[in-house]
Amino acid sequence: MFTERPKFYAEYIALVVFGISSLVLVPAVLFVRLPYEKLSLVVIIVLALCVILISTVTYQSLSTYVRTYKMAQKLSKDLLIHSRELFYELYRNSPVPYILIDMEGKVESANTSAIRFFGVHEGALDGTDFFTYIEDDGTNKTNFIPAYFKQGKPISDAEVSLHKADGTIRYAILSIFLYKDVEGRQKGLLTLVDITKQKMVDKAKTEFVSLASHQLRTPISSLRWNVELFEGIPDVTLTDTQRQYLRKITDGIARMDSLVTDFLSVSKLELGTLKPHYETFELSDFLGSLHEEFRLHAEKKNVTFETNWSEQFGPITSDTRLLNMALGNLLSNAIKYTPQNGVVRGTVTLSESTITFRIEDSGIGIPGSDHEMIFSKLFRASNVESKGIDGTGLGLYIVKEALRVIGGTISFESREGVGTTFIAVIPRR
Repeated sequence: MFTERPKFYAEYIALVVFGISSLVLVPAVLFVRLPYEKLSLVVIIVLALCVILISTVTYQSLSTYVRTYKMAQKLSKDLLIHSRELFYELYRNSPVPYILIDMEGKVESANTSAIRFFGVHEGALDGTDFFTYIEDDGTNKTNFIPAYFKQGKPISDAEVSLHKADGTIRYAILSIFLYKDVEGRQKGLLTLVDITKQKMVDKAKTEFVSLASHQLRTPISSLRWNVELFEGIPDVTLTDTQRQYLRKITDGIARMDSLVTDFLSVSKLELGTLKPHYETFELSDFLGSLHEEFRLHAEKKNVTFETNWSEQFGPITSDTRLLNMALGNLLSNAIKYTPQNGVVRGTVTLSESTITFRIEDSGIGIPGSDHEMIFSKLFRASNVESKGIDGTGLGLYIVKEALRVIGGTISFESREGVGTTFIAVIPRR
């Protein structure tokens, strides 16, 4: 594509060629050593015709070049106009909500789908702060999303809830891509993927699971109590086979009770009914109780359980129920997936702003191909089934969600066949 005009007009170039041709022909005449006054008229005519021919061809070529340049320039301009119009039409009529914002989050433009998403008339979003539409769900998204964006960082696939003009809530996957306008100013192109229907379906499923779990809790408790009463009758003598059957019943009740407890925990976390209740307590006392509970589990499996939890850490403020839920699941998994004579270690470190819990085991580890999905609901690592280890696939999901509610995070390091270390971090309030 041509981007600038030629620097010389064709006529000027033709004159230059004519002059150069003349300078070439004069030495040629001298070279043949003929006096100028005796030069044949025919030779002069031929030379003149050659010069004219060269000049004409040069002029025509350059004229053609100029015409081609002008046509290409016009075509480029037309294509640019057409491309801008096409881009605008695609942006305006796309089924995906698009919003253009400046670096302060002010809306500069919104396409038709975005206007429909928020249920407002055209132009109503212009000039408003987009980030004020994000609902605070307790995960601090209303703070970190605008903070990240204003630092010049893109946002990718953040799940948010947004309130419409009429007060109703819609759920979306939000992404913000950075770009520069024609004047070089940095802006943001914001996209929304509506997942409201999906969230409603998930909520209905969660409510059903919660209801079913509550209904199952009563008969399971009744079974456990009756078995305990039967075992406590002094005059009943059982054979070894009968005791084996009774032990299987007890183990089955325990597994069912654990499953129902996990389902109830998941449903409460997803429905948002498990709100944090912060209180100040001695961290050392809390960890001591946790250590005593899981020391017995470890001894039954002949697993060494080591901690630094006997140290005096002082008081902290958090939700003991959710923290116990998270750490309890991590310790239970560590012991469950560590073979006999293995080691499970629990350590705690405190900084000015955070408390970090590390649960390390010498167990079967997690295959690298499963790392991405390990915190997903109902997911179990691919090497677990071959080991014959029972589980629901809910434990690590519960850990992640429980920590999320109290503002914490969870990460891990693992090598298959070597062991796994989970790192839980909560804010120090």
